[in-house]
Order: sequence, then structure tokens, then C-alpha cells
Amino acid sequence: LLGLKAAGQPIDEHMLAFWLTTQCEDGGFSRSTKIDEKVGCTSNVDSTGLVAQALSVTKEDDPSFKKAIDYLKSQ
Repeated sequence: LLGLKAAGQPIDEHMLAFWLTTQCEDGGFSRSTKIDEKVGCTSNVDSTGLVAQALSVTKEDDPSFKKAIDYLKSQ
């Protein structure tokens, strides 16, 4: 997403929607996009930081972005 934005290319809303569906309950993002329902979603600060950077260029006003930032601040 960051590369597309920097290159002046359009951002695919389906791609953004996909990333938002991978957000964990605590606001963070996991290393894996395949969340095992038995194990749950385990947030990771590195993954959350990367996704938050990407969301910052397109979804800065989205509640999911705020949740990601709040997760990072709590770590």
C-alpha cells in the first residue's frame, strides 16, 4: 500500500478490506493472515506497525487505525 501510494497508483479497496479483517480483538495484527479459530489471533508489534503505516496513508480516520495505534502504545 505504501509503494502504491508513493507511486501515485490507485489503492485497491479490496486489499484494504482484507487487511482490516485480519485485525485481532486487541487492535493489533498477527504475523499470519490465517487466524486459527482454536488458537485465536496473537498480535505482534512488528506486524501491527507495518499494517498501521500502510493504513496511515489511506485510512487514518478509520477506527481500525486508531485501534492499531492504541495497541502499539500499550506495548
